[in-house]
Amino acid sequence: MRVLIVGGAGFLGSYLAPALDALGHDVALCDDFSGSIRYRSTDRFRVFTTNCTDLNAIQHPFNAFNPEILIIAVAHHFSRDVIYKFYEDTKLVLGTANSICSVLSPALKHVYYCSGHEVYGGPQTNKPLRENRKITRSATQHGAAERAAEILLGHQCQEVGVPFTVLRLFDLYGPRIVFSARTGVISFLIDTVIRDEAIGLVEAKKNRDFIHVEDARDAILAVIGAGVTGTINIGTGIPTSLRQLMQEISTNIEVRHPVYEVPRQGVYSSIACTKTLDAIVPGGWHPKHNVTEDMADLVKFRVDENTTAERTDPVLVLNEMRGVR
Repeated sequence: MRVLIVGGAGFLGSYLAPALDALGHDVALCDDFSGSIRYRSTDRFRVFTTNCTDLNAIQHPFNAFNPEILIIAVAHHFSRDVIYKFYEDTKLVLGTANSICSVLSPALKHVYYCSGHEVYGGPQTNKPLRENRKITRSATQHGAAERAAEILLGHQCQEVGVPFTVLRLFDLYGPRIVFSARTGVISFLIDTVIRDEAIGLVEAKKNRDFIHVEDARDAILAVIGAGVTGTINIGTGIPTSLRQLMQEISTNIEVRHPVYEVPRQGVYSSIACTKTLDAIVPGGWHPKHNVTEDMADLVKFRVDENTTAERTDPVLVLNEMRGVR
């Protein structure tokens, strides 16, 4: 099958592309490289350097490659910019969905949209996932944009008769993630400790579902192999709080500054996904990684990163988030 990955040089796409290639698919990437970093080699794949929000630009990879399977991974764009992140993410997610809707055709055999847990709204832990859950302040822009993109793409796929699957991924982590204070929370915590800066936590007791990008990749491949449609939640079912993460980090790095308490002003947390793909994918799928068990490897990677690559200073980013200059 000819597979086109929109956002193929990004964090998630850079894991999907070689895996699909190994399965014998003809893989091409469409990316503007705004969220890509030096480890992501794309030499082995055909690459279309394209602004996916531009209708005229997005037509070229479709005409030139004529994909049979389309995977849209731009909802998991990890921006280095913080101040305008929500604005940029919303523009990217909705702009991509809008332009792709204009080029969808019956020639496609399946469309997969990699959405996210923000669709379900703000802090809710271990409660049933509901489509009508209110999108609260903590995830309004990104969650609403992802949900709108799901609706747009789903409607257009139905119009042209193409099977459509939504893959809602929970908190991704793993090597090669671009630094971001919101989406790369694990890297942010590790970087701050490495830089010998204090960390303030706001309760941080609510659970998140952290899923390693390799597990997310394997789950997506399983779904693609089964050819199922509809909305699928992909998570580990293992609840982990930021306090637990800090405990694991402190066992691998000497924490010189004690964690201090920040007065509660609202806290972001994702819900824990407790479902597996047993009922959907023949043979099921189960994650191989656990974020607390992976912490030593993550710390080593971040230490190497901070000594070998120019990165955004997490302290400056934190100050920008707080409005400090």
